[in-house]
Amino acid sequence: MTVLLNEPTRVSVALTGEDMARLGITYDTIGAAAPRARRAILSVFDEACRRAGVVPRLDGGLLVETLPGSRSGCILIFSARQTRDKRYYCRINDTDSFLDCVSRLRSETLRAEAYLYRDAYYIFPRGDAPGFPFSEYGEVSADESGLALARLAEFGRRLNIG
Repeated sequence: MTVLLNEPTRVSVALTGEDMARLGITYDTIGAAAPRARRAILSVFDEACRRAGVVPRLDGGLLVETLPGSRSGCILIFSARQTRDKRYYCRINDTDSFLDCVSRLRSETLRAEAYLYRDAYYIFPRGDAPGFPFSEYGEVSADESGLALARLAEFGRRLNIG
């Protein structure tokens, strides 16, 4: 694996065929929809940042471009996307509090996405929910990079809350 720091917000990585075999991926199987490939790409990104000595700001997310490389390898280009607004979510540990929160969201005609992951409920309000007291129901956190929602969408169970 060869790492090149193009600029503070962009890192390029050249993977050999051997690197890709070790990661269990091929150029044809790389894609955000494939969980195994996604985990492999993120591990390459972490290793590349470590080697380059950078800690990129990913406020707006991460863009990954792939290009075919030589000898069954590929080139991955990681770029930080532009900053987007923070999205807040609430982690609720018990079912009664979760159901109370959903009921209140509905009564105030607010929409949200909900997930169940590792025995906890997560609610992401859609749009702006000013003044909604999520802290009454659980722990409120900011999902600045979008990784929390992406992880829940991939590994959690989406709940239909109407």
